[in-house]
Amino acid sequence: MVDLLFSGFSSLIVVFVVSAVLSRLSMKVKKATTTSMYEFVMRPVKDIAMIGIFGGAVFLFFMVGAKLGEQLEGFVAIVFGSLFALSMLLILATIAGFWDVTVDGNRVTSSRLWIIRKTIDIKDIDYCLEDRGGIKIYLKGKKHKSMSIDSMSGNLDNWYRRMEHEGIPVESKIIENW
Repeated sequence: MVDLLFSGFSSLIVVFVVSAVLSRLSMKVKKATTTSMYEFVMRPVKDIAMIGIFGGAVFLFFMVGAKLGEQLEGFVAIVFGSLFALSMLLILATIAGFWDVTVDGNRVTSSRLWIIRKTIDIKDIDYCLEDRGGIKIYLKGKKHKSMSIDSMSGNLDNWYRRMEHEGIPVESKIIENW
């Protein structure tokens, strides 16, 4: 099983390096922060990618060390591999389209994994519920959330101002001073 996990080990290193470089390059592109309530993008902040790059490098270092020392057992390999995959998700989260919520006029589009998209109209929003994980958006006539916005996204102030402008309540479940 361990040999199966490491059969594509060089590919794993290449994927990590390429995604880290892409993430760093997307950070270098200077994007003006918009104050518009009508056109903005909410995407995870760049600090998350730096945590992912650091974590991925640490787990990759430990995996290489364990492989060279031939002391890598199946369970340890699965744990390090899982933590490495989590680090890769953190790196990819800041790349455009991986985890975005775009407001363009009255349309709100949620993009996940570059292919899963959901679009709603702002006029259809009944209320928003804020908790520690982010903001959950509920549509009129629906009991379940329609989409969510991560609390570590940029441009959340624009979202709050837009909801206030539209008269849509943003309820909070966060307990102050607990």
